[in-house]
Amino acid sequence: MTMLSFPSMPDPVNRKAETGHDIPRKSEQLIDRLDWNLLRTFIAIAHEGNITRAASSLRLTQSAVSQALRRLEKQIGYALIVRNGSRFTLSSHGEKVLRLASDIYGSIKAISNEIESGAEEVGGHIRLLTLSSIESVTYDTFLASFHERFPRISLEIICIRSEDILSSLQKKTANIGIGLCPRPCPASVAH
Repeated sequence: MTMLSFPSMPDPVNRKAETGHDIPRKSEQLIDRLDWNLLRTFIAIAHEGNITRAASSLRLTQSAVSQALRRLEKQIGYALIVRNGSRFTLSSHGEKVLRLASDIYGSIKAISNEIESGAEEVGGHIRLLTLSSIESVTYDTFLASFHERFPRISLEIICIRSEDILSSLQKKTANIGIGLCPRPCPASVAH
């Protein structure tokens, strides 16, 4: 009978190095060092689908946006986009980070709205994706009355293609979408 012996492993709860100081876990390092501006920049990159357009919308240089993406990828430890020539798609990790970063953005916005608004006032942020060619008196009237009724709700209207609207709704990076849909929407988007 052969006995196997393994060197003792450091206690994962204590995580003391032989030098006597704590070794933080990667997740703890991420929590302590993650810069919200990197996430905000990544959200813009994902929504714009292009680093140059993201830079323009953030009023930053293309170089600054590219550097922010690289820093975020380094901090997280995964590639967030997959480049295909001049175009890119989000990696599976990128989709997860986008979903969570969008939730964080909503929470940060809620903090601001809670502090600024009275107890009875409704506040928040709504991201509305729409086609650029909508002309409707009913739509315009609705938006005007909505703003009058809920002045503490910021409404962000972004004009993009219908397929991008559907994709954003599926990824839960937008609240409402108005577009052309040649086939029925999946149940997860229609609700």
